[in-house]
Amino acid sequence: MIRKMFSTVLRKTKHLVHYTVTFGLIVVVLVCVKNNYLPFIRGGNIYRGPDHRILVSKSVTSRNITSQVFSHSIKEYATFKNTKLKTHVQKTGITMVYKKSSPFIDPVFHVDISSHKPTRNHVDHTILFLESPDWFKQWSASANIGQCLKYTNCKQSFDRSLFRTSKAVVFNLPERGIDSVPPIHFKSPDQVWVFFTLESPLHINQVYNSRNWHNVFNWSWTYHPNADIFNPYGVLVEKKIVPFRNYSSIFRKKTKFAAWVVSNCHAPSERDEFVNILKRFIDVDVFGNCGSRAPQNLSNYLNEHYKFYLGFENSLCENYMTEKFFKYYKLDVITVLRGHTNYTEYLPDISYINTSNFSSIAALAQFMKDLCGNEEQYVSYLKEKDKYTVYEREFMFKDALCRLCEKLNNIEENRRTYGDMYKWLGPCYGANDLITNATSSFDVAG
Repeated sequence: MIRKMFSTVLRKTKHLVHYTVTFGLIVVVLVCVKNNYLPFIRGGNIYRGPDHRILVSKSVTSRNITSQVFSHSIKEYATFKNTKLKTHVQKTGITMVYKKSSPFIDPVFHVDISSHKPTRNHVDHTILFLESPDWFKQWSASANIGQCLKYTNCKQSFDRSLFRTSKAVVFNLPERGIDSVPPIHFKSPDQVWVFFTLESPLHINQVYNSRNWHNVFNWSWTYHPNADIFNPYGVLVEKKIVPFRNYSSIFRKKTKFAAWVVSNCHAPSERDEFVNILKRFIDVDVFGNCGSRAPQNLSNYLNEHYKFYLGFENSLCENYMTEKFFKYYKLDVITVLRGHTNYTEYLPDISYINTSNFSSIAALAQFMKDLCGNEEQYVSYLKEKDKYTVYEREFMFKDALCRLCEKLNNIEENRRTYGDMYKWLGPCYGANDLITNATSSFDVAG
C-alpha cells in the first residue's frame, strides 16, 4: 500500500515538474518577446506571417505543445547564456537563435507583388505631383494603383489645374520652380500636403528651408524609416528556399580587388579623398564620370571579376542609405559601406563591411586583404546575402504610392503637421574618417 502511494506521488511529482518546466519555458520566451527578443526554434515548422509574426508548430519540450504565435520587435542580437532555459534547450536539442527586426528586412508590402492585377474601382482621391523630374514621371507611369492591396480608388496627376480639387499634393523637395511663399490659399481643409525626397537634406531646394514653409506639410514621403510614407531605396525579403551554389568556384574565378562606379565627383562626403587614400593600400578601379569608361554589361563584369564594391554615399546624413547598398547586394561582391546610417541596426550582419568599424583607412584595407586570403570567411558574406531577395527603387515607389492611397482613405486617423522638415530629416556631417595610418587594431566588420 505504501509502495503504491509512493509510486503515485512520484509519478504526479514528475508530471508537476515537467509541466512547471514547460510553463517556465513559455514564460521566459514571452518575456524575451516583451523585451524585444524573439527565439526562433529550429527543427520544427516555422512560418512567417504578416507583421513579422512567427508561427511555430513544434513541441517546445518533450511533450507536444500546440502552435504558438509570437510577435517580435528585435533591434539587436541577444547574448543567450547562463540561464536554466539554455540548459533545458541544450538537453532537448532545440537551437535558439535571434533575428533582428528592421524596416529594411521583410517589410509588410502594400502592393501586390504577384502577377494578379485587381480592377481599379471608381476614383475618390486625386494625388497631384508638383515639379517632378522625368525619372519620377516614368516611375509614376509604371505604377498601377490597381495593384494596391487595400485601396485602388486613387489616381495620379501632374495637371496643376487640379490643385484645389486634389486630395493630396506632393511637393518634390529637390526640384526648383517653387515659390518662396507656399500657395496656402489654394489649400482646402481636407487637402493633404506631402513633402517628397529621396535625396539628402544637402540636395533639397533651399526655398523649403524658409520659415514660410514651416507648419504647412502634413505627411512625409522619404527614405527616412520614420516617414509617414516610407520609401527606401530597397528592402530585403528573406527567401523561403536558399538555392545551392558553388561558392568556391565563385571565389576562385575573381581576379580583381575593388571597384567603384561614380558619376558625382567631389561630393560633400569627400568620398573621392577617402578612395584616393584607400588606393595607397589596395587596388581600386574607378568607373564613370570620375574614372575610366565603364565596360559593357557593367553589373555582369563586376559580378564576375571583383571581390569588393565601394558603396560610398555622396552625403553623410542621418539614415541616408541609397541604392549603393541594395543594387550591389544582388551581386557576388562584398559591398563596403560608408555613410552616416546605423547599418548594424538595419542590415543583416556579415553581409557587408562598414568603414566606420575601423580605426583608419589602412586598417580597413588590411581587413579586406585578409578577407581575400580566407575563402571560407569571404564566402560566408556571400552566403548571408543569398538568404535575401532584393526589391529596389521602382518597386518601392509603387509600394509607397499604395501606402499613400491607403492613408488618404483613412485621413482622420493620420492627421499631423510638420514644423521644420529639415530638422525632422536629421543632421548631415562632415568627413572625420580620412585617417591614413592605423593607430590601433581594427574592430570586426559588421
